[in-house]
Amino acid sequence: MFMVQKNDGKKIKAASLDLLVGSSGAPTDLITVSTEISLEAPTYPYTFSLMVATANAGAEGKYELNIQCTDDFSIVDLK
Repeated sequence: MFMVQKNDGKKIKAASLDLLVGSSGAPTDLITVSTEISLEAPTYPYTFSLMVATANAGAEGKYELNIQCTDDFSIVDLK
């Protein structure tokens, strides 16, 4: 599963309905999960945060992130 929040590029530490832009929904064991999200921000450029999670707490999984966008974008690694 994944979620995207409008929190100016800060790490997602907890789910917030006020900041939530979109998510893939409930945890699932599907191999491919996707959804369409409209990214609207107060100003541009803006940094949205995306969090990927596994269905099982404490487990680690492999994932591949693909973003399709009609405008220019960049991916920033938050460490």
